[in-house]
Formats: sequence, C-alpha cells, structure tokens
Amino acid sequence: MFVHIYKTGGSSITRLMMPHISEDFRSKYPRTTGACWQSTWHFDAIQHSKLADALPILEKSNVDLDEYTKFIFVRNPYSWILSIWNNFYQSPQGTWKTIYKILLNLCSEES
Repeated sequence: MFVHIYKTGGSSITRLMMPHISEDFRSKYPRTTGACWQSTWHFDAIQHSKLADALPILEKSNVDLDEYTKFIFVRNPYSWILSIWNNFYQSPQGTWKTIYKILLNLCSEES
C-alpha cells in the first residue's frame, strides 16, 4: 500500500506499480496518460487522497491493513516546498497565491 505525498515521485511509483494493482483497487478502465490519469489507478479514484479520508473507505471494504506492506516516500523539505511553489506558481489558476500565503505563515511561525 503506497501512501502518496504529492510532489515526491508518485507518478513514477504509480507507473511502476501498475502491473501489480488489483482490479479491486483501481478503475475499471484505467488510463496511463491524460489529465488525472493517476486517479484511475487509486482505489477511491482520487489522485491525492488524505489517509484520514481513505481509512474509513478501506474499513467499509473489509480490507485488513495488516495484510499489506505500507510504504511512503518523503523528500528534502526545502526541495519539496520549492517543487510545490514551482508547480502552483506556473498554474494558470493562480493557486500560487494561496501556497505563497501558506509558506509565509509557516516561515513566520518558525521565527
């Protein structure tokens, strides 16, 4: 079971795991390209699910989490924030303003 933190190589991990993802835990018609292709490989059809939101769904599905190996990738915090900044800054929706405010708040809390 892969817990995906965005901007930590999730696309690459998803591609590596594709042949091993059970039909029970992915879309009936998974895609490998196009917008939001990753979500077709996730059990809840959401690309960046929160673990807290996913756990109740797994419980309802009678999934025994003890039967699965869980893994996660992390990234250097500075390069992770820079990657998030670059991704959202270049976004046409202008969501970088929200990210910028979050980063400013984080930096001011550290001071």
